[in-house]
Amino acid sequence: MVATVTPVEGIDVSVYQQRIDWAQVAQAGIRFAFIRASYSKSTDERARENWQGAADHGILRGGYHFFRFGRNPLTQAEVFLDALAGGGATYGRGDLPPVLDLEWDRWGVYPGTPDLQAAYVRDVRTWLDTVAAALGKTPMLYSNRAYWWEIGNPDGLNGFPFWVAHWGVSWPTSIPEAWDDWLFWQYSSGGTVPGITGLVDLDRFQGGAAALEAITRP
Repeated sequence: MVATVTPVEGIDVSVYQQRIDWAQVAQAGIRFAFIRASYSKSTDERARENWQGAADHGILRGGYHFFRFGRNPLTQAEVFLDALAGGGATYGRGDLPPVLDLEWDRWGVYPGTPDLQAAYVRDVRTWLDTVAAALGKTPMLYSNRAYWWEIGNPDGLNGFPFWVAHWGVSWPTSIPEAWDDWLFWQYSSGGTVPGITGLVDLDRFQGGAAALEAITRP
């Protein structure tokens, strides 16, 4: 597939980027940011700081949760919701879809058998359904084809939009077979952006600015 519009540039960040100067990030042309809200049963230490900083400088924002198989998925959903939709924080109209980050995890249970793979999909679906009901937004999945194949190439989650990680290519062609296309593309894990210390993940939205705005409603 060939892009017909200029893709919108974005980033995804976590505590590892340390304190971010969001004014500089906005001036560099970054239009959206996915912000790690939580991982397993813990909140990212800079989640709310980054959440507010992006909004203060006109950067569209979405939150993501790093999923850990073997931990209660309802608890993981609650931690995510509390990080960005509780305690004075808001997550709703005007924000990008919430994301569940599915990738290799040295601290989680490895879903290496058919039974564990089926349980993995059930737990993922529990998180997705819980967050969707709480926020009124359809969540998105982040992953890559190699990992998807390793967990059994499940096809019961393809009703959710897909954010693909595929580095070092001019256009992502390697997506899990369950999806026909991707919505966001993480094209580098080693980018540099003014206002951010060290390296940062770089992303693109498959569509123009108007289409990106549209998916924030609701």
